[in-house]
Amino acid sequence: MKQLNVNLTSERDQLQTNYSEMKQLNTENRETSKMLNYSFNKLRVVFLLDALCFVSCLVMRLPTSFCPADWIRFNISCYLISTSKKSWDDSKQFCENEKAHLVIVSEEQVKKENVWKWVDGTEVTTTYWRNSQPDNGGRKGPKDEDCVQIQNTWRDLKNWNDLRCNNELHFICEKILK
Repeated sequence: MKQLNVNLTSERDQLQTNYSEMKQLNTENRETSKMLNYSFNKLRVVFLLDALCFVSCLVMRLPTSFCPADWIRFNISCYLISTSKKSWDDSKQFCENEKAHLVIVSEEQVKKENVWKWVDGTEVTTTYWRNSQPDNGGRKGPKDEDCVQIQNTWRDLKNWNDLRCNNELHFICEKILK
């Protein structure tokens, strides 16, 4: 019986040792699990930030590929052909509100006759004036024809006419893709 008691004591001691070792391993496993979860979450954040950066870069490039609704793309620009008629000033303001500019010829600021400039201020070098144009209203005209009208003449490329800027006409806005 004494031997049985010694055996049981020895087995109990071994079980306690095993239990302590298992407890220690369990604690180490929990710590390792916490570290792995922390590392995983850190990697997930890095991955999500990389993905967000990638998507942001793609979104930033979208305007270079697409024109807004109702605009027509040609080469590196988008064009909006108006469906309403406006004066030159109202047309210019409309285009600017659309983050665009007019695609017409205009005399800018300097009130010198026969000096024509694009809306961005650069001088017009190639012109398509109709015969006897620009005439600033002719001999009997109002003498303030400082805007250009492109007349709808498919037979002749020389279709420019000077007229008063308060005339309401259809217009075209241009937005250059970036």
